[in-house]
This record gives sequence, C-alpha cells and structure tokens, in this order.
Amino acid sequence: MAYPHVIRLRGPWDLQPLARFSSAADAAIIESTDPLPPAQRINPLTDWGTALGPGFRGRARYSRRFNRPTGLEAHERVWLVVAGVDGHGQCLLDGQPLFPINGYALSAAADITKSMQRAEGRGQKGASFVIDIDVELLEQQAEGSGQRAAKTLLRPGRERLAGGLLGDVQLEIRSRAFLDELAIWWEQGSPPQLHLAGHICSEAPAERLNLIVAACERELDFRPVVAGESFHITTPVADWPTWPDALDEPVLMPVEIRLLGNKTTLWQGTRETAPPAPDNTPLRRELLEASADTTSLTWFDYVTLDDAKFQEVLGQPGTVVGMRAVLPGAAYHALDRGNVGVVQYVPAAWAAHVCPRLAHHPSIMAWAIDAAEHESLVRDAGEVSYGRRWLTL
Repeated sequence: MAYPHVIRLRGPWDLQPLARFSSAADAAIIESTDPLPPAQRINPLTDWGTALGPGFRGRARYSRRFNRPTGLEAHERVWLVVAGVDGHGQCLLDGQPLFPINGYALSAAADITKSMQRAEGRGQKGASFVIDIDVELLEQQAEGSGQRAAKTLLRPGRERLAGGLLGDVQLEIRSRAFLDELAIWWEQGSPPQLHLAGHICSEAPAERLNLIVAACERELDFRPVVAGESFHITTPVADWPTWPDALDEPVLMPVEIRLLGNKTTLWQGTRETAPPAPDNTPLRRELLEASADTTSLTWFDYVTLDDAKFQEVLGQPGTVVGMRAVLPGAAYHALDRGNVGVVQYVPAAWAAHVCPRLAHHPSIMAWAIDAAEHESLVRDAGEVSYGRRWLTL
C-alpha cells in the first residue's frame, strides 16, 4: 500500500444546531436553545448557510459514522484529518475530545488507532465509530468582545458568509513514519534553486531513514535523515520550463518525495510546481522588483472553483489578482494552469501554517499582510516568505 492511503468521509453528514448566540446591550453573549432550525442531513459537506441560514450564529454539530478500516497491519496507523472549520471547532470521537480546530484554513489531525482498539477491547469489535465536529460562530458584532473573544477568530474573506465545516474530513492510513510540514519553493537564479523543507515524524525516536527527491524521471537528491528532525534541501534545476513560459497553458512538473526505511517506502507525496520566469508584464515585474501598489488589484473574497467571477479570471492569462481568502488547493492549481498571478493575503497568525502549504504554487507571486501585523509576523513566525516578498496593505 502507498502511504498515506486516503479515505474521504464524504456525505451524507448530520447537521444539528445546538445553540443560538446573540448579543445583549452590554455586549455579553446570550446563548439560547429555542427556537432553533431543525436538524438536517447534508451532502456534500459544506458550511451551514443553506441548512441553517447564512445569518445563523451559534453552535452546531456535524456528525458521521464510519467503520474501522479493515486489513490493518501492525505498523499501520489510522489518522483522522479535518481540513478546517469557519469558526471555532472541536473534534470528538465517540464523545471523547480529540483536538480543537482554529480556522477554516488550519487543518488538524490525530492518530485514532488506539482509540479504536480500546473500543474493540470493550467488546465493540466491528462496531462503527462516530465523529462529531462542533463548530461555533459568534455574531459579527460580538466577535472581539466578551469572554469568548479570548480565542481571536480569523475569517479572512468569509466575514459575511455562514460558518461551519469546510473542506475534507478524511481518514489517512499512515505507516510508522511520515513527513509533516512539507514545503516546496523556488529561489530565482541561474540556474533556479529548488527548495524542500519539512519534518520527519516517527514512532521510533532517532530512527534513521532515507529521503529521495525525484522529478523529470531522474533523482534530484538522496540523503539520510533522522526521525524527529527537520530537513532543508536545496538543489539546482537547470532544464525545467519556467512559469509562465508563454501566455498559453504553463507546464507544471511533478516533484516526488519518498521516505524510506529498510528499503520500504513509508511515505510518498507529489507536488506540481515550476520555477518563476522573468515576468512579462509591468505589474508582475513590480511585484518582484519594487514597492508594489496592491490597491490596483482586483481582490477576491472566498470563492468556489465554479464561481462565475473566478472562472472569468481564469480566462484572462497574464493577469494578477489579490486573494483575501485562503482557498482550497484545487483553486490554486487552476490558477497555476491558467497563468494567473496571485497576491495572497495571510494573517500573521496563519503564516507558519498556510504559507508552506501553498509555497509550491507558482501562481502565488507575493504574500500580503496588514501593515499593523507585519511586526508580529517577523517576531513570531520569522517572516516566512518561501521565495516571495511580503506586501503590506
């Protein structure tokens, strides 16, 4: 089996409103349970706008049953991965808390193998398990005040949209060791330099493993690595097509990364990428060489891939747009393929998580941040840039 093996927990999901929030005159939060919209079954998995109404502010529970994956071997583990929630979230397995989820672009995960084994040890062999994901979202005017404001809520580009569960919820069958925090990016030069960084995770402390990086049907790097440590690989790549090579569909090349132990592949992944080309429009050159004026850009809030305005932009190769929201990965892949440049807004608190995940996309030409947050970005995240400039808004 290739690791990770992904099992997506698609619909239907049960959606149960648990409480409604409103604001009192003194800005205190009032929580009530009557009246509430009826529970519904939803498919596909999405925010609660259609089911509970776009103006619903409160707490709701998403629930789904699943069966334990069969045929697991002794070295295999089952992880539960949640892509994100718009609001504050808490994930539970059979009523037991697993992990918090702190934003719609901040994934969270936990190894649930032992939890399932304990349930089977209590005579529940073959029984199904229940995932509950509780999401709460305050009224717009209440966010930032009162006791609940201690958990600052970031919703860039979704401030006017409904809350709820966004993105995939999935089981991942992993081996005993895997890569985490993987980032791939480019440094311009002659030839361009390909960078790869990440962290080696393993149940065996200090386990010695090997890491292989390959592309274009050849091996770019092979090196020993140690479990529990981070790595940073830099390798020159002279013969790749650049992005954009022309105003037609750019060529993206798959970079394959494999983690080996005893000549067995323990983890593998692929990212499509391309080195940036000398830019062929004045605005693109400005983004890289000068103090860019972001006010001239068309800025997008959260959009889906099939949104008419987003599709219109994809039909205009060579343009550059601003993104206030962090979109699903498929949207950036479409922007890569469409030769559309992006200035990506990222809150400082999200930079260390979001930037490495998006770094391999050549369409992202620069990051953007509020001027007031730039100091905290440098202080707390070390100004993670991955080969791009940070523009202040």
